[in-house]
Amino acid sequence: MAFTSTQQGMVWASALSLRIDPLQALDEARAVLDEALGGQPDLVLLFATGHHLAAFPSFVRHLRAAYPSAHFLGCSAQGVIGAEHEAERREGLSLLAGILPGVTVTPVRLEPEQPPDEMWLKGLCGDGVEAPHLILLPEPFSCDVDGVLKSIDHGLPDASCAGGLVSGAEGPDESTLLLDDDIYFDGLVGISLSGALDVETIVGQGCRAVGEPMIITRAKANVIYDLNVGRPTDALQRLYKDLSPRDQQLCHSSLALGVESKPQSKAFKQADFLITDVHGMDPNSGAMAVGRRVRNYQVVQFHIRDAAVATADLQRHLAELSPQVRTAACGAMLFSSVGRGEALFGAPDRDLKTVGHSLGRAAVGGFFSNGEIAKIGGSTEVHGSAAVLALLHAANNTTGEI
Repeated sequence: MAFTSTQQGMVWASALSLRIDPLQALDEARAVLDEALGGQPDLVLLFATGHHLAAFPSFVRHLRAAYPSAHFLGCSAQGVIGAEHEAERREGLSLLAGILPGVTVTPVRLEPEQPPDEMWLKGLCGDGVEAPHLILLPEPFSCDVDGVLKSIDHGLPDASCAGGLVSGAEGPDESTLLLDDDIYFDGLVGISLSGALDVETIVGQGCRAVGEPMIITRAKANVIYDLNVGRPTDALQRLYKDLSPRDQQLCHSSLALGVESKPQSKAFKQADFLITDVHGMDPNSGAMAVGRRVRNYQVVQFHIRDAAVATADLQRHLAELSPQVRTAACGAMLFSSVGRGEALFGAPDRDLKTVGHSLGRAAVGGFFSNGEIAKIGGSTEVHGSAAVLALLHAANNTTGEI
């Protein structure tokens, strides 16, 4: 099934195939896509589960034969999103394609050892604009994602940025990245969009805070050794005793940490924290390892993943979209955390249905990511347990960050 949406000559369509055979899956999705588009796309995004990993070279050949002038972007993933379904723990192939009149699409590649220097940043600008819309797909084991995002914020402060870290791999060289006619296994791929297109990005958080904010007093890299309230393990034990039985149960499987996104001089709100996973606790030293680099004197707070909060937060951000944007948005890329999906909601397709209720038949495609990229408050960050939605529509409509 394909979802198709058109606005001011721009057409987006999405399709999903659950076939086991990879080329049959591609042919099925592409046939539905072709009928929905009614013409040659300028951009095709392909996301496929690890079951189809070995077929990526064949995917490239078949796509190029069908779409000789299109740009391609994609990756392997733990789960994929397309049309009206989210495919988890099974074979899945998602295609999202757009006919983009007046839009310049520039491929983006960063090798693992390549610095994101001024020359690389200049290449992101495509036709010379200083505020391109960037869609980035980093491979987390080989790409310094935080360093890349800081370089973009510094060199291109007006650029918008969205994307997701490739998922489904347990180590290096186990993922596949697709950019035009090339296949990569490390680094970063992406696209820069400029011209007659606007992108609106929203971030739906998937956690709620428990306990009180704390201050890191001793940390190194991604390990917290001491807080202003004592060792992390001791702080968690005290918190656990005060939690409700339901929250105690959630704490065993859904514990996360919120790290301040920028220094605050007032009370902290949910949006002020970047969520990261708690990777482990050392009972001997009392230290806690988390999924991002931290530093002394940052404010942190324990969080737990919560399905109701996750849905409500995404619904709230969608409701805050202006009527013009909600009407204009005809394509969307959804990067949903691997911690969401059925594991969090207990039912399939929850994030996609939430988006659909607000945006109708906008064409949506994406994947379950190992970290979600979006700009909040002028800073581009990797989020955890989030759903990042990049809404795409023709220019000359009201836009902005949420």
